[in-house]
Amino acid sequence: MKTEFIDVSDTRKNLVVEIPSTVVDAEIDKVARDYSRAARIPGFRPGKVPPKVVRQRFRDQILHDVAHGLIPRAVDEALRERGVEPVNTPDIRDVVVEEGQPLKFTASFETVPAIDPGDYASLTLRRKDVAVDDAAVEQALARLQDRAARYETVEGRGVAMGDSVVLDLKRTAAAGLHDGHDHAPGEAHTDRHNDVTVDIGASANPPGFDGALVGLEAGGAKTFDVHYPADFAVGELAGTTVTYDVTVKAIRTRVVPALDDELAKDLGSFESLDALRRRCGPIWSTRPGTRPTARRAPISCGSSPRASPSTCRARSSIARLTAASRSSCGGWSSSRSIRRAPTSTGRSSASASATPPRRRSGARSCSTRSPDVTA
Repeated sequence: MKTEFIDVSDTRKNLVVEIPSTVVDAEIDKVARDYSRAARIPGFRPGKVPPKVVRQRFRDQILHDVAHGLIPRAVDEALRERGVEPVNTPDIRDVVVEEGQPLKFTASFETVPAIDPGDYASLTLRRKDVAVDDAAVEQALARLQDRAARYETVEGRGVAMGDSVVLDLKRTAAAGLHDGHDHAPGEAHTDRHNDVTVDIGASANPPGFDGALVGLEAGGAKTFDVHYPADFAVGELAGTTVTYDVTVKAIRTRVVPALDDELAKDLGSFESLDALRRRCGPIWSTRPGTRPTARRAPISCGSSPRASPSTCRARSSIARLTAASRSSCGGWSSSRSIRRAPTSTGRSSASASATPPRRRSGARSCSTRSPDVTA
């Protein structure tokens, strides 16, 4: 394989590649055999289509697959040999491929420019000493304690302020509300959401929503209206009334662990609370000609502080869903992620009566657009 690197600028490089005809012909034979086994052509049994017929019927598709199979491998090999690491995906152009001829193309990409750090050996730095008092240590411990809080399911009582409640929720918006969806005139819009987590008392909750849930026990259901004031932040909801049907599935309360040796062990490799306090507290150091001073320890004490559900999720599902209400009549959208199914573009056959097989490409693409193949 012949390669030539061209320096367009300090960062822009062109790679001109020529793959020998023997390699190209071998790849064409391989692809043609795959097409012969899977092609459906009238007058021939499956798998019995002569190679010559296959190459005539599917010439363009075969050359296309050959280019997409050989080009990525050739680019990777050339970059490894030169020790070049592009910072973007190479752009492939000027592709020429034909049976019995070398495959030629040009790859353009950007690289990291050479950086001269200069004479940095003479630079000196002075670390600023900071005194850490006991109050700062206790504040750091209190934050760690709060982060380690857990939500535990409670039974035997109703919903109270400060609880985290899991709901099945149905919301019916008043007719005439512009929610971004197409509805018949005068038709109310209803949507459902299951397993919605709501922090009772959160500031982003709809007005009156928390009070309607207080006192409900797990398994309880309730229907109520929420009237949004005229000055509500979401303009589509301002001055409207929305009906909610909710079913309480679980009630959880936030439990903060005690600040003790067990918490210190959970936060990292600390044998006791005193060891954790020493890590968070002053670290004394003595320098020649100076008096002992304290340097502030990292605020994140512990090598692997455990994260609590309250820090891993949003403060309130209602806060998130109300913010999304601009496109769905101000209500909740499902908390589940929606994954779009990948789409594939079918390749048209050379003949209306012949169906080319689908091939799986094992090589990654070198460009965000398909290379222009010239046969």
